[in-house]
Amino acid sequence: MKRDMENLNLRDAFRPEPEACHAALMNAACSIMEKKEKMEKKEDKEKKSASFRVVLIAALIIMSLTAVALAAGSLLGWSDFYGRWHGTTGVPEGVYEQMQVEGDLSWQVGPLTFTATEMLTDGHIAITAIHVRTTDGSAALINGENVSDPIDPIRANGENGRAYAARLGVSEDATWIEAAQQLNLPLYRVSADHSMSHPLYEGDMMIDVLINEDGSLTYYCMSMLDTDRVQEELTLPLCLDVVLADPATGETSQRWRDYDQTVTIPVCPVLEQRVYYPEQETVIAGHKLVKMEAVRYVTGAYLTFTYEMGYMDIPESAFDLYELTLRDEAGNELPGGMNLSARMTFTIEVEEMIGVEVLPDVITLTDDVLPDTIPGDMSVVLVAK
Repeated sequence: MKRDMENLNLRDAFRPEPEACHAALMNAACSIMEKKEKMEKKEDKEKKSASFRVVLIAALIIMSLTAVALAAGSLLGWSDFYGRWHGTTGVPEGVYEQMQVEGDLSWQVGPLTFTATEMLTDGHIAITAIHVRTTDGSAALINGENVSDPIDPIRANGENGRAYAARLGVSEDATWIEAAQQLNLPLYRVSADHSMSHPLYEGDMMIDVLINEDGSLTYYCMSMLDTDRVQEELTLPLCLDVVLADPATGETSQRWRDYDQTVTIPVCPVLEQRVYYPEQETVIAGHKLVKMEAVRYVTGAYLTFTYEMGYMDIPESAFDLYELTLRDEAGNELPGGMNLSARMTFTIEVEEMIGVEVLPDVITLTDDVLPDTIPGDMSVVLVAK
């Protein structure tokens, strides 16, 4: 598809300049222009060269500072990720401030620069936001390697992708490789994942990307952790990857990798803990609800429900555990006790998270979304003790 180059309006690629910024820039320009007028009156011979220099300086001030103003605040972060695309998620107040990375934490991988902008861990999850841009500031198309393919349409990135296509002046139905061909720009596909070989990684990871107004990328990654093994700090290995796509086929033309970088993140402390018990004996889907434990961090509260399995649900192989022999330090078999039988209880633990800033005294469970195989309307009141 051929672009309409005659009607291309680059102003549409940028958001409007803030009024306060506009006023400040105009004041700076006016100050320069006043000096210009004084110089014109001083000496006619020097007027042309001085006038040109002053006008040029004023123009450069406006252009450069406007560019800075446009870039400032345009980088998307976790607040945008949750606020714009996951609006029902409860994010406690103050959590975004704790995510911010102090200082410059950047790595160059091939022609691109990766900069960590947000990091946080509560011992259950580790989350990072990494900004990716061309190192020399040149124009390029950048997208997530594990999020989309070069042959995917730009609109596959959702609202963010459609807005980006509009800024570029290409159809939202255009594929990434088609857009690169039309604009004669390189197409980079990147990843900034947490290493799956990390000893505390528990096997589940979420990744996503959002395209910033200047065409750079914010790469989001959230990984689950083995909570019981996390200490006061988390050292997180990163896998930084850059792939240059062949402009004709979309296949990999060149690749750069850096798997040697790590970030160290302090673990958020526990802010509140409570244990809840059902007001009356409760059996859900054949399993007895024993208790619910709640632990709150700045990120929110993790709820762990403990259920006892019904006797008929215990696997047959579990009864072999009765045959284990108990011995002392010297290896001698320990004598059996007065209780001539043994008790077997299998438990199920279910962990969920809620976005609250204070743990409530009472939490009620209902069966709004449970399958029809569970009879009746369930409503269980859990009271903190």
